[in-house]
Amino acid sequence: MTNTERIDDEINIFDYIHVLKKRKMLILLIVAVSVASTGIVSFLLPPVYGSEAVAMTAAPQQEQRDINTVSIEGYVKKPGKYAMQKGEKLSSLVVRAGGYSAGAFPGGAVFTRERVRESQQKYLDEMISWLEEQLLPKQSAGSVFQKRTADAGKAETEHKKNFMEKLKKLRATGRLSIRLAHPRLLKGTEYDTELEEGDYLFVPPQNNTVDVTGAVISGGRFAYSGKLSYRDYIEAAGGYAEYADKGRAYVLKADGEARNLFGGLINWNASRLRWEVIAFGEKINEIGPGDIIVVPENYKRVEWLKEVQTITDMLMQIAVITGLTVELF
Repeated sequence: MTNTERIDDEINIFDYIHVLKKRKMLILLIVAVSVASTGIVSFLLPPVYGSEAVAMTAAPQQEQRDINTVSIEGYVKKPGKYAMQKGEKLSSLVVRAGGYSAGAFPGGAVFTRERVRESQQKYLDEMISWLEEQLLPKQSAGSVFQKRTADAGKAETEHKKNFMEKLKKLRATGRLSIRLAHPRLLKGTEYDTELEEGDYLFVPPQNNTVDVTGAVISGGRFAYSGKLSYRDYIEAAGGYAEYADKGRAYVLKADGEARNLFGGLINWNASRLRWEVIAFGEKINEIGPGDIIVVPENYKRVEWLKEVQTITDMLMQIAVITGLTVELF
């Protein structure tokens, strides 16, 4: 380091107090500066115990207000909100937070972004709006159809309305699917995304369980074992319910992806809002710790859903976007 090193740092006050302790004396240096033109303050801090002098620059108040921040919480050594550096990547944020603390589960990390949340919410709203048009088409006040089915269809219409109300209350999370790892291994990978204002990363504690939910006899949480398949977990949950759609079971992976258990090579990417083929040669772990196995209902058994051929896929996409599974009744 040279004799004088410049450090550009943002500070919240212009009255800067620096206390120097040299030998047995205290020297109080108070720098009170007000610059009306630029608002930029520069001053030289004298060396302490033979260290080099340091020049500090206080950013103007407007710049301080414009500082972009990102947050990291959970099982890291220094959680909190950090000023985002231009071009900074996710791996850098983990390093600045001191790395993972004992008991961390990087594989289940939740990374959210406001821009993605807005896109997901728009997609969700459009999907729900389309579904409502299919299930509750508007009829003219005096239509023959309405008069003939007014009484017979009341219960069915109520079911439809209740179902749609459930969907309308859902909100997108803005979660991006990432595969968090040690910063050295994460750096340079496709998951080492460039940070944006407001990004949020949560590193959860280790999760050695697998959840089974949906159309099973007794859904619940079970201890993870690498020797067990998804069929074993479903069996542990009492097996399929009578109304289960056995061929459409899927898994919500701990990293935020959704995988059709019978498709194998197809994932639903919630951040890009599309189906994607798994890269050739990529290792596929059928079930891992922290995963959720979802067995959907066979919606064809419901008369008013027979016409909506894509309902199962739609509800899976909704589960990924919102983090919640939706039951029909």
